[in-house]
Amino acid sequence: LKPQNILVTDSGQAKIADFGIASVQSLSQVTKADTIMGSLHYLAPEVVRGEKATTQSDIYSLGIVLYELLRGDVPFKGEVPVNIALKHMREEIPSIREFNPTIPQSLENVIIKATAKNLKDRYHTCEEMLADLESCLKRDHEEKLVFDYIEDNEPTIIAQSEKTVSEEEKPPLDKDKLKKNLRLVAYVFMALASLGIIILLYFGYYSPKQKMTTVPNILNMTYDEAKVELEKHDLVLDSVTSFKPSDQYEKDLIMECEPGINKEIAKGSVVKVVISSGPMIEIRNYVGEKIETIKNELGILGISVKVVEVESEEEVGMIIKQSRDPGTTIDPNSTYKEITLTVSKGLKIIVPNVVNKNIDEAKKELEALGFNVSLEVLSAPTTREEILEVAGKLNRVIEQSIEAYTEVTKKDELIILKYYDRVPDLPAIDPEGPGGMDGEIIED
Repeated sequence: LKPQNILVTDSGQAKIADFGIASVQSLSQVTKADTIMGSLHYLAPEVVRGEKATTQSDIYSLGIVLYELLRGDVPFKGEVPVNIALKHMREEIPSIREFNPTIPQSLENVIIKATAKNLKDRYHTCEEMLADLESCLKRDHEEKLVFDYIEDNEPTIIAQSEKTVSEEEKPPLDKDKLKKNLRLVAYVFMALASLGIIILLYFGYYSPKQKMTTVPNILNMTYDEAKVELEKHDLVLDSVTSFKPSDQYEKDLIMECEPGINKEIAKGSVVKVVISSGPMIEIRNYVGEKIETIKNELGILGISVKVVEVESEEEVGMIIKQSRDPGTTIDPNSTYKEITLTVSKGLKIIVPNVVNKNIDEAKKELEALGFNVSLEVLSAPTTREEILEVAGKLNRVIEQSIEAYTEVTKKDELIILKYYDRVPDLPAIDPEGPGGMDGEIIED
């Protein structure tokens, strides 16, 4: 039995479908492994062990169906079928009230008794289970059902034996009894379906006032403080919390709750909260400040700093650019909390040697390095010796005001280049002077 095999007609009549196992058991020869083929999520432990299925096996399956109606999921899961089977045999069914505390203990007791591992503790007939279902909502103060008897561990024979079972080993199939049992199963399922609707109405709309409470004011409380306060009102604080930045609420204090303050809700309900992660982090202008100071400041705020060094006339270590504009904000909960700061590593320009270079080429070379170049024309030489010396250096750098290979730490540094733009003709030689008659130079 499982929800997929229980059909309800438009008129509300329940019908049981798919008798795969029942008909397989009527065959003359079948392996025990074959007799338990089906959905392990709903299979009784005695059937898993290879024993014959009985009415109580169907009751166990109906108990699982009732659990799923209330929970929205089956009680036992596993990665492989054998794990599910072992859980049916060894583990107690999870408490449905832990999932939803508003479910009455008397209703959970129906599940506990229907899914008891030991057949002595389980309902013996569908009539017993049906009677309990019809009266469970009237038993408000029932204690949780606990069985004193502990069943001995029996060997598991799931799909292990390939031994065939002869027709003589099986009792004859009583069709009348089978029809009666199926009718009872259908009645029980209809009771389960009706009970689901009753629970929705009972606890959603018509719950007695004594089972309702109001959400206390837990704003500005810590998580632990709110948990204690909610317990006083029979409410449960959700273990999963979310965080949001807030300028109004301090860090780690509750800023929102759902349902809201003073809302009337059922006792045992779960209250969800949002906790403040503190105010948004505002980025200010860091340009002109020292990188070490700003790195410490941003580190305290949880912002990582990426430093990019560039040559600059600014002082070494001075911030000259930032990736985030001043006034922008960062969520303290954000996984991306980074800023890139461009920092000056100073400026070092080595003055090249341009002496004897063409004056125009030397000027271009120095300007490309950031120098402010000024040209100065030297006075033309007057003596024969000077003229001869500079005759081959016309329009070439004779002197530079900053010596070659000097280190300069800023741009636009003034450098003066001196050169000759003309050379006069050589004077005539006096025949009487050196090499002449009197040694005097006669100038034109």
